[in-house]
Amino acid sequence: MDQQLLRNTLESLHAELGRHVALDDESKTLLADLKSDIQSLLDHSVEEEYGDMPSLLARLEDAVERFEISHPKLTSAIANVITTLNNLGI
Repeated sequence: MDQQLLRNTLESLHAELGRHVALDDESKTLLADLKSDIQSLLDHSVEEEYGDMPSLLARLEDAVERFEISHPKLTSAIANVITTLNNLGI
């Protein structure tokens, strides 16, 4: 796995997640959970596995659908993470 590519993509998404404060409570909860999961991924090395990756991917895909129209930059950042994970075979 290209750890640096994944790290850069996750860091970009993590930063973008922190920019969105004018959201409803459900959206804020979803973004907070994603931000926590991404921080957990960033804290792991290449050798460590993130055991709940399928669940994270599902939540990322749900977030794309939720924010597709209202927050295009956020959607793009989330889609980049999904693409990177898929390209890395995760």
